[in-house]
Amino acid sequence: MQQSHVRRVRAASIATAAVTAGLLAPSAAHAAVGSTSVTNPAPERVLDSPGAFLSNIAPGELRVDGVAPGAADGDEVTIVCTYTLTGVTFAVELSEDPLTVTGGAFGGTVDVPTLPCRIRAVPEELPSSLPEDEDLSAYAGPRVLAGGFSSSTDTSPGSPSFGAETFATVRGQSKGLNFVVGLPSGSGFGGGGFGVSGGVYLTALLDDTYYRPLFGPTAFLTNFRGFLGGGVPGGPMGLDDVGLVVDGRGAVPVASIGTRRSKVVSRTFDPVTADQTVVEDVPIALYVLDGDGRVTGLEDSGLSVRRTTAQNGEGRRISVGDVFSSTDGGAHRIEVRYLQSLYSSLFGDGGGGGVREQEPASFRFPWSTGDAYVSPEAGEEFGPAPAGPTTILVHGARLDYSRTTATRAARRADEPLLPRAEGAFQFDSAPSSVKFVGKDAFAATFVRDVPAGGSAGVSQTLLQDLTQAGLDGLITPPSTTPPATPPAAPLPITAPLPTRPPAPPASPFNPLPTLARSTGRVLLTPAQGRRLRDRKPVTVTTKGMPAGRYGVTIRRRVPGGRTIASGIRTIKKDGTLQVTLRLSKYGKRYLAQKKTRKAKSVPVRVIVTWTPPGKGRQREQTSYPTNFR
Repeated sequence: MQQSHVRRVRAASIATAAVTAGLLAPSAAHAAVGSTSVTNPAPERVLDSPGAFLSNIAPGELRVDGVAPGAADGDEVTIVCTYTLTGVTFAVELSEDPLTVTGGAFGGTVDVPTLPCRIRAVPEELPSSLPEDEDLSAYAGPRVLAGGFSSSTDTSPGSPSFGAETFATVRGQSKGLNFVVGLPSGSGFGGGGFGVSGGVYLTALLDDTYYRPLFGPTAFLTNFRGFLGGGVPGGPMGLDDVGLVVDGRGAVPVASIGTRRSKVVSRTFDPVTADQTVVEDVPIALYVLDGDGRVTGLEDSGLSVRRTTAQNGEGRRISVGDVFSSTDGGAHRIEVRYLQSLYSSLFGDGGGGGVREQEPASFRFPWSTGDAYVSPEAGEEFGPAPAGPTTILVHGARLDYSRTTATRAARRADEPLLPRAEGAFQFDSAPSSVKFVGKDAFAATFVRDVPAGGSAGVSQTLLQDLTQAGLDGLITPPSTTPPATPPAAPLPITAPLPTRPPAPPASPFNPLPTLARSTGRVLLTPAQGRRLRDRKPVTVTTKGMPAGRYGVTIRRRVPGGRTIASGIRTIKKDGTLQVTLRLSKYGKRYLAQKKTRKAKSVPVRVIVTWTPPGKGRQREQTSYPTNFR
């Protein structure tokens, strides 16, 4: 195990600890009880607590029994449940009162943990006095698969959301863990603020009780400036800021609008497998803006969304299906912009909780980057994807915990890498665009026509596994045979959204995106990256290119970044283009320094140009990291 710290945490705050990865400083005492073994509950027991989410955890009653060989009658043990997150081990105290050893055994009732963890009986002094790197193997016990579900109803007299319902759940299974909040949970439940919806909040893979976090806020219909810290209604809001557009106006799922209220329709739970499905029905409201574009209120959109969130596959699969229905008898056009993000978007470098990245997350867009994984910056776009089901693959960030800046600076460059998670976003149809809105966070956009009195839908699935091979086994390849009965939704797009200018007429083939992708694939190939580093030319080959003069320039991805390598090639007729890249004088010096410092990658910007015969030059640029492994 990596360097660890253990913290005394009440059951009611275990999920908050998991999210923030905080810890208290340990002292250095020890106790007399040398070893224990918890024999009840049974290993892998599924626990389900009402009211369990973050700090709103209702304590339950769990029977714990065990033995303490060599302990004297009257010795005391404290029941804790332990798990590890980003290199930090937490000990969750399940009872304020210790259990007493009699005849070498102990037993009693404690609170129910609400995250997957290992139940242990430790000397009474231990939870608040564990030094770093403490070995807990002498205190054996079973792993339990804990979680819970909480639904809330606004019962405040006079509240505009009186009678509205929402939910929150944390559900652990044998291989994964997911936090989910209801759609209206952050969008004004109880009549509060504007612009934040719910969805899948956080996920993690389980390597026994070692958590590998992966997904962050996903399937959120949120205000993007709010997610990035700008917020509403404090300033003007444009259509590009919102997560949902209805008939050309910004919209949001809400707890209440007029006489309509959000409702938790059902929750099904399997006590053996811990599979869970939650269905909610939520009204959608339109933003009312003043002349300066500031939000002043909400009005009914004539639409609702029924969301079904299902978790199964031992916690490695969570699906979210939205069906948008007309409630006013009219037809509507909607643009759905889901916020999709990773845990590292909240708690990576520059985030909270003292977490830092040993290695950043990366994404693979098969229709754009081929087999290469990239780490996009805010503003970069990938799309549109080819028609049909679409998969975006993810290498999760390798995350570590550093208590202080001094601790972080003291870490060795050759420290072992912590494990990471592998994942995938799968959509039932191709998004019209994928645009990054921040670190490890993007908006996936879908356009649907909702017929009068009818409905249209969008579905997605999050997949996660400890290994790439395990993830590959979860991914279902798109079917090559069309279904016998075509689905009613999604409906075809018949016209551009009124929030966007009319689509321009079809234009001749633009070869620049193709050339940029070809260059990126070359740079992301380790052998080719090493060739550049070693001052050898690298050739970018692209088939099916129109005639003209082409240029490729590789520059450092920093303000005013200088040219590292470049190449020019003219082809007189349509066919295969081969552009040879050679280092500049600056590039030779720069990469020599990187080689001396054993750098493994360099962020670069790819600039491609094309001058068709007899016409002006066209230019496009994108960004990739070039690898030296």
